Formats: sequence, C-alpha cells, structure tokens
Amino acid sequence: MTAPAAEALGSAQKVYLIVGILSAIFTIAFILAVPKRTEAEGAMNLEYKVDTTSYSLGRRLKEILSSKQVILCMLGELLAGASILAYSTVGPIAFFHAPNIWPEISLFEIGLILSMSSIASSINFIVGPYIITKLGIRKPAMIVALIVVLVLFTGAFFTGKVWLSCIMIFIAGLGNGIGLTASRTLAMEHRDVAGVKAGLAGGLLSTTQGLGLVLFPMLLTTMISVKGAPFAWVSVYAVGAIGVIFLMFTEDTSRKAEAKRQAKLAAQAAASAGKSE
Repeated sequence: MTAPAAEALGSAQKVYLIVGILSAIFTIAFILAVPKRTEAEGAMNLEYKVDTTSYSLGRRLKEILSSKQVILCMLGELLAGASILAYSTVGPIAFFHAPNIWPEISLFEIGLILSMSSIASSINFIVGPYIITKLGIRKPAMIVALIVVLVLFTGAFFTGKVWLSCIMIFIAGLGNGIGLTASRTLAMEHRDVAGVKAGLAGGLLSTTQGLGLVLFPMLLTTMISVKGAPFAWVSVYAVGAIGVIFLMFTEDTSRKAEAKRQAKLAAQAAASAGKSE
C-alpha cells in the first residue's frame, strides 16, 4: 500500500508522517491501557522459582551468554532470521538486476510480490503458533516452516511470473508466521533465561538480528555487483539455511517437551534411589 499512498498524498514523507503519528498514538494507548506488574510477579519467575531480588544486570548477562540454548538461538536469528527479513529491504534491487528473468517488471509489481510475505505472516503470527502449540509440534513445525520459507523465497525469484511469485511468497509468509518466532520462543522460554532474564535475552536476540540486517543487505548488493543477482540471491538464503541447522540443535521448550523431561528426570531419580538401597 505504501507506493500508491505516497503517490496519492504527493510524497513518501507524508506517509512516514502519518505512520509516525499513529505510532505515537498507539504507544500512549499502550502505556495507559496495560496494567503495571513488577518483575517478581512474572509467571515464569514463580514457575521456576527465580530469585528476582539478587539479579544484577551483569549477572543476568553473564548467565544468558553462558547458555548453549541462547547462543544457538542468536546464531539462528543472525543467519536465518536476518536473511529472510533482508528480502524486504533489498528485494527490488535484486529483481531489477536480473533482466533476463524479469525483463519488464515494475516497482509496483515488485512491491506487490514483497507485500505477500507481510500480509500472510501478519495473519499467521497469531494463528500459527497457537495451532502448533496445541498440537504439541512446536519446534519441528518451526524448523520445517523455516526450510519451506527459504526454499520458496529462493525459488520465487526465478519464476519470471508475478502471479506465481506472489503465490509462493504468500505461502512463505505463512511459514514466517511460525518460523520467525523460532529463535525468540526457544530462547526466552528456556530454563536458562526464564522469567527475569527473558527480557534481556530477547534484547540480545533483537540486537543480533539487527546486526544481520546490516550485514545481509550489504552482502547481497555487493555480491550482485560482483557475481550477479541470481547467484547473490541463492547465496543469501543458503547462509540462512545454516541458521536453521543451528536451531535444530536447540532444546524444545514446549509444555509437552518439558513434561517428558520431568518424567525422565523422575525415572532417573527413582532408578538411582533403587540402586542406593
């Protein structure tokens, strides 16, 4: 909608002005509407018996960065998450530098293709995680979704047809609604960073992704100039696939997985008690 809105209003600056005003309104509404709650009242603090009174910023950071789960999720966020999100920033450049594949594509058509991901993911960010959590297949679904997204993003560039690319990117967007939550969920719900440390862990994940969003567009545009758009496009998503591999080695944090872990620990404790007797 951005390009038609800018054309109708006379400039892109007016679109940004409207977005800025709406953002300010929603921020104020959030502050006024959301009830206050201290860290000590957090549900995960109570569940995992986290002592919220003795956690300095330095101690939180040290414990978070010593967690294998968090490191794996940060690598997933840096590679898989950033490669996927870089699509929306440098996609038009790649399309315009592939005249043999997209000889007469317009900026509007590129915008239409790119928007399919946002439209679909906006829906599935709400619906998708709820469904896979209910089914008890959260981590496997996240991993499969990320693989599907990377394959479809790569393939859509080579179709040469706007309508077909729109369909592929829409399906990929549905996958984003599940897959892009992977590293955040797997890290922030883990016992290593439960409760009071989860906010800092989330901030580190966002910072890592931001670093990737600086590096990946630079990588893509540099490779386009050196190797050409098709090679650059495939390479970026191949790097993203490495991020998925890191996420495969993370621990599942779903309720079902945690119940299995507790049952296994109980069985081991019972076996140890039996041997000691």
